[in-house]
Amino acid sequence: MKIKIPDNIINNVFEIESVPHDEAIRISTTEVDVLVMIHPLGRKGVYSGKIFDYLATNKPILALYDPDDVVGDLLRETRAGFTVKESDIEGIKSMILKCYSIWKNREVLPRDWNKIKQCRRFNQTKILLDYLSEHLPNQ
Repeated sequence: MKIKIPDNIINNVFEIESVPHDEAIRISTTEVDVLVMIHPLGRKGVYSGKIFDYLATNKPILALYDPDDVVGDLLRETRAGFTVKESDIEGIKSMILKCYSIWKNREVLPRDWNKIKQCRRFNQTKILLDYLSEHLPNQ
């Protein structure tokens, strides 16, 4: 997906081509200051698996998603980042400036780590197994 980058910041924005999952995690934890996720409007109730990896990085997440969808809810609950509609140019500018301020002032978002731990694969798998054991007929 090619994104339009304003001329006045083009020298400060780097797009990285698709990389293997392990490399993406390494990059997101060591080489970036803000994690950006872009999801076109219209598809509701869908998480990108990427968000669960991003939650653990302690870096702000800027999600260009519908703020009233599941990703917006998750970022508000975990206090891990910000959600703004991809069509809200002024909102995006505002959130980029907010993320810049966090970086410049060496701030860390007050994440709810207990909530984030619930999102780990191990915990989610346990929830699924418990649900299935309660709702599947005994065989």
